Amino acid sequence: GTGPRIRPIRPQTYQNANFEIFADITGIDSTGEVYYNIDAEVNAASPDTTKKLTKATPNPSDPKYKATIDISGLADGEHKIYFLVKAGSGATDADST
Repeated sequence: GTGPRIRPIRPQTYQNANFEIFADITGIDSTGEVYYNIDAEVNAASPDTTKKLTKATPNPSDPKYKATIDISGLADGEHKIYFLVKAGSGATDADST
């Protein structure tokens, strides 16, 4: 199909300090946004604008986006990271890792 697609890149190890998350995004338009949330799905109707991924490089052909996770509010243990890409057209895709 058409529209945005998101493919999270799973962190390789347990993290005990702030760390970066990455996702490959395709089919997003210039006004599209990429969001994440910890332990709950991203609210597609009203995503938290403080939890956004941005382009990892200025290269327009590089699909990688990134964000830094602040672990200060997280309890020890495993956590799930949820992702949502929302194109300017309103089309979305979601995934988790």
